[in-house]
Amino acid sequence: MSTSADLSQQNLASVYARLRDPSRAIEYTLSTDAEQLLASIPSRIRPYGMAAQFPRILNDIAHLWMQPAQLRPYLDKLLLDERGKRAGFQLNVMMELMDLRAYYLEYGPSDDSSGPGEATNSRG
Repeated sequence: MSTSADLSQQNLASVYARLRDPSRAIEYTLSTDAEQLLASIPSRIRPYGMAAQFPRILNDIAHLWMQPAQLRPYLDKLLLDERGKRAGFQLNVMMELMDLRAYYLEYGPSDDSSGPGEATNSRG
């Protein structure tokens, strides 16, 4: 039978192993794509809180930025708790997500873009 001290040591060892695993570094640092995304959008929209607290999510968003058919549902899933068991984001991160989503819907690439980097203000 394990004592609570044993379990605590196991938990600490598990957390430490995850943090030290180089294959999971992407979860804890911003990718080059994410840094470029932050630089490319207006400062009032930049999700600094998300970048600091959830770099993995911002990395995912940056990776999907030119793929509206994938990014729009991803952003929606982040904003809506479909499972009912999530604690949710802190208010500042939630507001950043909502602002980023609104910006993307207005200025991001349309579904019918013919190539990367083509943003449009019109939505059809």
